[in-house]
Amino acid sequence: MMKNEFNEDIERGPKCGVRHVQVSLIFLLNFVAYSMRDSVSIAIVAMTDNSTTTNPSVPYRATPWTKILTSLPFLGITLAQFGCSWGDNISFIEMPSYINKILKYNIDANGVVSSLPFLANFILGFIFGYVADTVIRKRIMSLETCRKVFVTISTVGPAICLVSLSFLPENATILSCVLMVLHQSFSAAYQGGISMSYLDISPNFCAILMSITNAVCTICDIVVPLLVQVIVTDESNKSQWTIIFLIAAAMYIFATVAFVFLGSGKVQSWDDITDKKAAVDSDDTENCNTDINK
Repeated sequence: MMKNEFNEDIERGPKCGVRHVQVSLIFLLNFVAYSMRDSVSIAIVAMTDNSTTTNPSVPYRATPWTKILTSLPFLGITLAQFGCSWGDNISFIEMPSYINKILKYNIDANGVVSSLPFLANFILGFIFGYVADTVIRKRIMSLETCRKVFVTISTVGPAICLVSLSFLPENATILSCVLMVLHQSFSAAYQGGISMSYLDISPNFCAILMSITNAVCTICDIVVPLLVQVIVTDESNKSQWTIIFLIAAAMYIFATVAFVFLGSGKVQSWDDITDKKAAVDSDDTENCNTDINK
């Protein structure tokens, strides 16, 4: 009896394996990268003054952190991005195990099959981005409506694929592979939706918004593998994988609802970098100069 339990522990593997170490390192590298970028930006600003800039009249304004963090449109983008990142992590990290253990593909075939969804995502990303720009340019839809439509495609589509994949029989290997490809194909609509929403609401602070959202979504890189490790104790048990897929589908739907109700295509008031005090001082100076000339 003890021998069987020992063998089961070996098959399940450690609670914290190599992939968790890799995810932790990725999180650390992202943190270092963001810190270095901020440090370099601060250094550049510190070494630059109005006498060395080509356009000294360009106004400068501190980042409105409070307004950014309490902005509903930005919250909608962050929640939508979080839901998408959760589902994408299932594809990136866990899907190869599902292909190997449930669909019974060997190592060589597994590598080919695992790459097909991402190849489709790569190609369709350009197409979706071009279509979104065309729709906006020709005024077929408003900017906000277009973003919400593409976000819906990039979330509801993958959710339907994951739910369908959950209830397919194990011997439906070809259809399962087709659904995995469709999952990432729909996700490519991200390029015409969430990806550009940062620029829509804040052209001046879009880099900061994206940094915050990416940092928050890194949580998914840590939580998803651990959750799968807890739920999927037997990788050959399809019912356990069904739970994982349904949770991911629910996160996609959560992302859809968050962006549709909170998302916006309008530039936010806090994005204005015009220094009103400087503008008033400039007007006063011009008036004084005019009076002196008279």
